Amino acid sequence: CGSFSINPAHLMVKFLSLFLLGSLLHAAPRKTPAELDAHLQKIAPDLVDATIAIFLNGGSGSGVIVSPDGLVITAAHVTSKANEKMTVLLSDGRELPATSLGVDHTTDGALLQINASGPFPYRPYIKKKNYEVGDWVIATGHPGGPVVGRPAPFRLGRIYAAGADSGFADPLTTSAMVISGDSGGPLYNLKGEVIGINSNISGAWTVNNHVPMPSIIEKWDALLAGESFGQPQ
Repeated sequence: CGSFSINPAHLMVKFLSLFLLGSLLHAAPRKTPAELDAHLQKIAPDLVDATIAIFLNGGSGSGVIVSPDGLVITAAHVTSKANEKMTVLLSDGRELPATSLGVDHTTDGALLQINASGPFPYRPYIKKKNYEVGDWVIATGHPGGPVVGRPAPFRLGRIYAAGADSGFADPLTTSAMVISGDSGGPLYNLKGEVIGINSNISGAWTVNNHVPMPSIIEKWDALLAGESFGQPQ
């Protein structure tokens, strides 16, 4: 799956897993700390490889590649509207053109297409809710915008609220901290499946809202066709 500088990611995962494990052990994890750490080290490269940065109108956000031909899921407030031209930055350093497809401002989900030949590193995504409160999750993205030589930071957390309908009214809420620049990046389960997209990140650092994948799947065909829903929030 593309190229990946393993040492920075491993150091980042090690630091974050040790830091967060100490604060989350009270929740009775299904894996021991050692098992969880080993699992994170194993899956980190593929999850980071599929995470991209998105540049549009002087700003940046994040996204996740979900098909070998370059289909990307992101947040509606990142792409704003359909048929927008933009640039994406892959984990291997390539900058490629892309075009936004549909946007759904009612849930904050959106799609875009990379306009270049693949195959690209990508991750599978869920179509039905398969998560619950207490599950471990992993958020990636580009906080503060991408930094040369820095892989997309990898953050571990737990699900606080297992919403399924919107990034706003019924979000998937976690303790996996995301900030400005992470918007549109993926939220993964421990299988490495995309279960949500980083959304409303303006609240407390301990409350991180994500668009649940089931709400994006509900309008999948319309989003692929470039349709728009609602107004920016």
